Amino acid sequence: MSRVSNILPDEAVFVDFKKQCLATDNWQNKYDNNGMQVWIEVRAVNKGNHVPKVHKMKCKMIVNDVSAATMFDVLHDSRYRKKWDVTMQESFDIARLSANADVGYYSCDVHKAGQEYSNWKSQNSPDLKPWLYPEQNTLPMMDPAELSIQRADSLENVDESSKLDANEGEDSS
Repeated sequence: MSRVSNILPDEAVFVDFKKQCLATDNWQNKYDNNGMQVWIEVRAVNKGNHVPKVHKMKCKMIVNDVSAATMFDVLHDSRYRKKWDVTMQESFDIARLSANADVGYYSCDVHKAGQEYSNWKSQNSPDLKPWLYPEQNTLPMMDPAELSIQRADSLENVDESSKLDANEGEDSS
């Protein structure tokens, strides 16, 4: 099996992800207030004091009058995110790696925006949901072997001095 096929999620990975989202065993609730919960995974230290390399946390939020399906769409619809996420600095799609995996970039904070999404989406490509229907995705395919993994600590001192002002790079039409 190639290294590339090991990094692309398949159906089994999504099933495992859903299982982790719903699980409470080995998860400790660290915050629970006003319909918002934050959980961290509690993993046993392996022999030799080996600490897991990945620290997992998950959040659960109850949003009245907004279905889970709508919230899923709100978080995945990049065009709508630009409308509701006033603190988003930048967001763009790059390429598809497979039917259920793509590469993109965004820098933003998550806010409760689901209440306005249904009305907005009904007027803005209501049937376009490539995050649910991979056949709708028009991004160019990319060979995953072209990806390189960057560690978060290597991104702390990124030189963006040559970056265009956000308004300069936008089409004014």
